[in-house]
Amino acid sequence: MRAFIVWTGRQKITGPLTAIAPATKRHADPLETRQRVQLIHTLLTDESLDLRDRVAGSLVLLLAQQISRVVLLSTDDVQQREARVFLSRGRGPLLLPEPLATLTEQLRATPPSVAARTVSAGSQWLFPGRLPGSHLSEDHLRERLRKLDIQSLPARNAAALNLGQALPAAILADLIGFARTPPSAGPSSPTATGHATQPHAQQGRDQACNLARASASGHHRPGANAKAPAPRGGNAGRR
Repeated sequence: MRAFIVWTGRQKITGPLTAIAPATKRHADPLETRQRVQLIHTLLTDESLDLRDRVAGSLVLLLAQQISRVVLLSTDDVQQREARVFLSRGRGPLLLPEPLATLTEQLRATPPSVAARTVSAGSQWLFPGRLPGSHLSEDHLRERLRKLDIQSLPARNAAALNLGQALPAAILADLIGFARTPPSAGPSSPTATGHATQPHAQQGRDQACNLARASASGHHRPGANAKAPAPRGGNAGRR
C-alpha cells in the first residue's frame, strides 16, 4: 500500500499524501537462563523491594505474562482456596507456585491507598495507580521493572520457552494471552481448535505451575560463580 501511494503521488494522480513506513517487527532474544534464575531469586527473596515489583516481575519471568495484562489484574483475580492461591488467567484459574503465591496474596491483602478505587463492586486494582480509579500504567510498570534489570520482552520469551518445553501450544497460547479459534475448527480436537478441552486445560495449567515452581526453586543453584545482580531500584512508594 505504501508503494502504491508513493507511485500515485509521483504520477500526480493524488495530492501530497503521507505514506507511513511499515512498523518494525519487535524482536528480542530470550533472557539467558542463568540471568533469569538470578532475577527470579532476587524478586522472591529481597524483601527490600516493592511488593508490586516483586509480584509483577515474577509473573513475567515465571509465567510469561504481558505487562499490559498484569496492570489490569484486580484483587478479584487472586483467589485463595484451601491454602492455595490461584490467579485468573485465560479460560480458568492458574495455581501459583510458592513463594509467588504468598507474595501475591500479600499484595491482594494490602490495604489500598486513597487513589485505589473500586473496579466494580467489592473489587480493586491489584496494581493501583496514582489517580482515583486508575491502575498502574503499563509504561510506568515497565520502567519500574527495567530499573531492576528486567526487560519485558526478553524475560517473557525466556519464560515462554521454558513453559513450551512441556505445555501443548494451545494451552500455552491461552496462558500467555495469544489463544484464538480458527474459523474452520471443529469442537472435537483441541489441536484443531486452538483450545484445550477442560481436563486437558487443567492438566496443562497444573503443569505450568510445576514448571514455574521448578524455576522458582532453581534459584538456590544459580551456579558456583554466579552472583545475584543487585537491583538498581529500591523500595519505591506507591504511585
